[in-house]
Amino acid sequence: MSSNRYITNNFNPNTTSDPYLQRMMNRCNQNVIDTQNYLSSKSNQSSTFFGNHSSSHQPQPHFQPNQVLKPQPHFQLNQVLKPQPHFQPNQVLKPQPNQVLKPQPYFQQLQQQLQKNNIHNAPVKIKRNYKSAGTIIIEQGYNRRNGKTCDAIFLGFNNNRKMYELFYGKRDTYENNELTTARRETKEESSNMFRLSENMYNIRYSVNTDDKHYAFVIRVNAPKGGIQSNVFRKNQKQLYQNNAPHEWLELTDITRIDIGEAIQQGILHHMTGNFTMNDVYGNRCVIFARDAEFIADALRNRMHQRGTVNQLSFVKSWNDPNKPYLNGTSVYM
Repeated sequence: MSSNRYITNNFNPNTTSDPYLQRMMNRCNQNVIDTQNYLSSKSNQSSTFFGNHSSSHQPQPHFQPNQVLKPQPHFQLNQVLKPQPHFQPNQVLKPQPNQVLKPQPYFQQLQQQLQKNNIHNAPVKIKRNYKSAGTIIIEQGYNRRNGKTCDAIFLGFNNNRKMYELFYGKRDTYENNELTTARRETKEESSNMFRLSENMYNIRYSVNTDDKHYAFVIRVNAPKGGIQSNVFRKNQKQLYQNNAPHEWLELTDITRIDIGEAIQQGILHHMTGNFTMNDVYGNRCVIFARDAEFIADALRNRMHQRGTVNQLSFVKSWNDPNKPYLNGTSVYM
C-alpha cells in the first residue's frame, strides 16, 4: 500500500546508526504491515458479504442492495396516491350490497321517501321526539244553508275549555310517529265519525310548532248525501251505551267554519291567543289558541288549495271485533 511505501522510504532503519531508533523504526514498520494485513482481510470479508462481481459468491437473500432503491410489496408509493380496496371513495356515495346504512338526518329521509313515492299523498313515518299531533279536515264544496258553497274546517267542542278545537291530542307511549298519533286522535275525538286512511296523510301538508306539535291538513270530498253533523251525535249516544272509554267521548259537539270568512276576519294575521268568529250556522265560535295558530299557519301556506282531495265513503254501521264498544257507530272513511 502507499502508506507502507511512505513510511519505509522515510523511516528506513539503515539511515540511522542509533540502535534504539532502529528498533523503534522496525516495530513501527511491522505495525504498518500488520495493519495492512488486517485491513486486507477485512476487505475480503466485506467483498464476500456485499458481493463481488468477479467472485463466485452470490448475494445473500436476507439483504439485497436493491432493497434500498426498490421498495418491497408491503410498501408501495402508489398506496399513498391510490387507496386500497378496504377504503374506496365510492363507498361514501354508493353503498356496497352488504353495507349497513346509517340513519340519515330527518330532512334527507323525508326527501328520499317523497322521491320514492312520487305522489302528492305519500305517508312518511319517521321516529321523532314529538309530543302531540292531530288533523285539520277540510271539506271541499260544502253547501251552506244560505245557498253558498265554501271550503269548511271541522272543529269539535271541548266542554272543559268551553272552546272549539281540532281533532288533536297527545302522543301515546307506544307511538313512534306523528301520523299514527294524528290518525288515532282523529278517530277518538270525532267519536269514530272520521277514520282516515294512512295514505291520506302527507308530511308536506302539515304544520308544526317547535318541531314537537303537528297538525296534518287533509282535504276531502263528501260522499253522496254529504257529511252529516248529526252522525257525530248519534255516535256519541252509541258509545255511551257501549261503555266506551272516556277518550272517545271527550268532545261533545261538532261544527264547521268557513275558510273564506275566517280569512276575511283576519285569521291570516293571527299569531297568538284564541280566535273568535261565527261558524257556518251563524253561531259564535271561540277557537282554542293552539289550534287557531295551526289553522292560520296552514292557510298562510295555502294548504287548503294544495295536495290531493280525498273522496270519502260512508259506512252506516261499523263493526270492530277488537273494540266492540265501537260497534254500531257510523263512519266516514
